[in-house]
Amino acid sequence: MDPQVKIAQTHLNSTYGHKAGWTRLTEDGVAGWNTIYGLRKALQAELGIAQLATGFGDKTRSAFVEQLGVIAEYQDSPMNVLRIVNWSLWCKGQSGVYDDPASPVTFAFIDIARAITNLQGALGLTINSSVDVKLMAFLLSMDSHVLAGPGRSAIRQIQQWLNGTFANRRDFEIVACDGFVTRNTQKALLLAFQYELGMADGVANGNFGPGTRDGLRGVRLAPGATDGSKRYVRLLKVCLLFNEIDVPWSGTYDESTQTKV
Repeated sequence: MDPQVKIAQTHLNSTYGHKAGWTRLTEDGVAGWNTIYGLRKALQAELGIAQLATGFGDKTRSAFVEQLGVIAEYQDSPMNVLRIVNWSLWCKGQSGVYDDPASPVTFAFIDIARAITNLQGALGLTINSSVDVKLMAFLLSMDSHVLAGPGRSAIRQIQQWLNGTFANRRDFEIVACDGFVTRNTQKALLLAFQYELGMADGVANGNFGPGTRDGLRGVRLAPGATDGSKRYVRLLKVCLLFNEIDVPWSGTYDESTQTKV
């Protein structure tokens, strides 16, 4: 039981309990889906969405971008929004501000900036001490940014690389860095292939369809090949590592990789 999470649950119930769609949170101090759903609904309420829902869908994303853009030190953000970010960080295991609305503490973005940069670093993202809609969506999920249980460090390294390389593309969502090959991680890999094949935002969709097949038919890798403007060697190695075929993590199609192929 985390005291800060319990404080968050109590505050969320008292502040947003009268809103349409609110479901009272169990005040148990556990940072599970119960709390995440509450934080999502709280953000929706702050964005002026009338009917609260458990998802982080298009309406929430659009409202976030239109009203907040990014949450950062150089931009004034409502205290309740900062509280939502702060408590989301606590749920991720990143120590933010000790905040109890019963004994109000006024804090600024700079007070949680270090926790945000720690999270960005763990995810392989560019560290810029700001929260955009993609990072907010990750915060309001149960995805992990640290190696979990029997997760593999080699897979976590790939997840970080995928985030750091492609998170700037429109439809690429930040993936967990927990060391597990999940459906979302597989989709991120397919998007990466499509981006390298030259597919535009809005065309690349993470599905292995005819366009992806036709594009890959034109890709040939010979021993000694290295990544340049395209990252096909690394993407090949990602496929091998996802299938538990160990190869050196680099952009060179070396002898070891050739043997495994």
